Amino acid sequence: LDGQGADEIFAGYPTYISTRLVSAIKKRDLSKIYWIFKFHPTMFLRILGNLLPSRASIFIQNFLNISFSSKTLNEKWFRIEDLDFSSNNLNFTDDIFKNKLKELFFDKSLPSLLRYLDKNSMSNSVESRVPFLSKDIVEFAFSLPEEYLIDNSGRSKAILRHAMEDIVPKKILERKDKIGFSVPENEWLSCSSKWLNGAKKITLDNLPMIKKDKLNLQFDKALSSNRIMNNELWRYINLSIWAEEFNVRFN
Repeated sequence: LDGQGADEIFAGYPTYISTRLVSAIKKRDLSKIYWIFKFHPTMFLRILGNLLPSRASIFIQNFLNISFSSKTLNEKWFRIEDLDFSSNNLNFTDDIFKNKLKELFFDKSLPSLLRYLDKNSMSNSVESRVPFLSKDIVEFAFSLPEEYLIDNSGRSKAILRHAMEDIVPKKILERKDKIGFSVPENEWLSCSSKWLNGAKKITLDNLPMIKKDKLNLQFDKALSSNRIMNNELWRYINLSIWAEEFNVRFN
């Protein structure tokens, strides 16, 4: 049994909190403005981006040199290859909060996570089941008022946490950290800097869509500390090894 889908349908991700605040502001409810100071500072940028017209939001991002795409990506290469890696919001209804639920459910989050789950389970000949994604539960969650999902104190997955209060220990019930499909890459790297040097060469050779100077810097930091400082580098390494294994060339 796997819990995939719970964060998407019951609003468990931090982005839902900023979306809930924007929804409240648009309904002229200013009682939750203090959330801007209660949660992570990036919430302010998310709120600003949702409240302003798209052109104004893009202008401010460009003026302040704010980018929500990776600074390691070589945008020139994407333009030459006529590839667009920008993100487009899907509008299912006029309800901004319900749009965010459905956007992460149908497009931006859940589909890729389900692929990871399927590959991980099938590689070990294990059948996985995702009870939170049963039709009745999904339809029920999508029918709920937004304050049932993010309550007036900013508590995420509010209805699910409340329902489990006498069943699940509080320490687990109130967890906010997201672990996901974690890999002990730092433990592996501490045992083999030689392997990481080899991965560095393969990655620099195989991925033209990455800025080599930025990637070099990430590798140097990893080699000096025996730690990968962010999962972006780990993804690049895996992509390059996959390309090498199956003789894939990107240009």
